[in-house]
Amino acid sequence: MKAFKYTLDRSSKKFMCPGCLKKTFVKFIDIDKNYAPEKFGRCDREDRCGYFTKPDDAEEYVFIPRTIYEDKPASFIPKENAIATFKDYNLNPLIQFLIKKFGEDKVFKILNQYRIGIDDTSSFTKDWVIFWQFDIDNNIRSGKMIKYCTYGKRSKEHSSTWYHKKRHIPKDFNLKQCLFGEHLLNKVNKPIAIVESEKTAIIASLFIDKYLWLACGGKNELRPSKLAVLKNRSVTLFPDLGAFNLWSEKANDFDFNISNHIEKIATDDDRDNGLDIADFLMR
Repeated sequence: MKAFKYTLDRSSKKFMCPGCLKKTFVKFIDIDKNYAPEKFGRCDREDRCGYFTKPDDAEEYVFIPRTIYEDKPASFIPKENAIATFKDYNLNPLIQFLIKKFGEDKVFKILNQYRIGIDDTSSFTKDWVIFWQFDIDNNIRSGKMIKYCTYGKRSKEHSSTWYHKKRHIPKDFNLKQCLFGEHLLNKVNKPIAIVESEKTAIIASLFIDKYLWLACGGKNELRPSKLAVLKNRSVTLFPDLGAFNLWSEKANDFDFNISNHIEKIATDDDRDNGLDIADFLMR
């Protein structure tokens, strides 16, 4: 078997791709784990980018060249659509649950700050929360719609959906997500805290005022395209139980801090249930 001088790096380390300028580039390394020159590597976005250049002394990989992908611009929801949903909070189980815990004044302050709506697109989703994604330029990327129960948890019988899918505006809508709460970056000069879920962000903000709490939307949603707006800000990640190792890698990649507080105090049952910081704060 031929021994090749260069192979693709098998670690989780990613770099800026020369083709699409996303942090999805895997470099070639030699037997001493030194990187080949900058241009040599493969973009993980094979379906959208396709950049692949290998050194002469590297294993031949099966690869279908593609035209370099150019991202389409993000689509936006008209602001009047969101404004029309800033009502009917009395219909929503999550909002009423929070009001019982924290009082109407505190909860309505958070609702206004984060611009949370209640859906009215159909009888089926009429009391669902809409977590609007206003970006740093105050444009609305879309709104995540979630059904909650009277005890403040998500309904396991209903999958979340997106406002633009319910309204079909337009049919070629190009969703490019941003951080939930991103619009507050221009208004609030605090260290940033990032959690997975939108509900966790608003609950944590009711308990811990030292941070501006933002949500990325999921365990695997710490994407460079979302995090670019946090350049030169102090950022701390607060992963759910079960996500600490993955988010530690992200913290290293982006030079963020990471909290291990709930990791240190969690029980086995807590870990089995994948609790987050809001669950501990609400105890």
